[in-house]
Amino acid sequence: MSDAVEQAANRLLKGIVSDELLGPYVRLLQHGGCSPEEAADLLGGVGQVEALRGAGMAHVQPPSSGLAEAGPLGRLVRVLSDRWRSGIFRVR
Repeated sequence: MSDAVEQAANRLLKGIVSDELLGPYVRLLQHGGCSPEEAADLLGGVGQVEALRGAGMAHVQPPSSGLAEAGPLGRLVRVLSDRWRSGIFRVR
């Protein structure tokens, strides 16, 4: 699953999102979110956490106080990744 998420995120976001944000964002997607305490270690430092939050690509979830990928974008990557694997999308 994590390889599929990474491939889908790269296909969708490469060239749109800077490489400095894309790498940490993919790690956050693969991990399915994390607690604020884990975020700096998972994403490569406090600067990466703040950069993702500043770009609107991550937020703190109110119920669990965890850091998560930005809702709509994260869901889009997951849905497209699932559809790609199931063969709905084909490269011609």
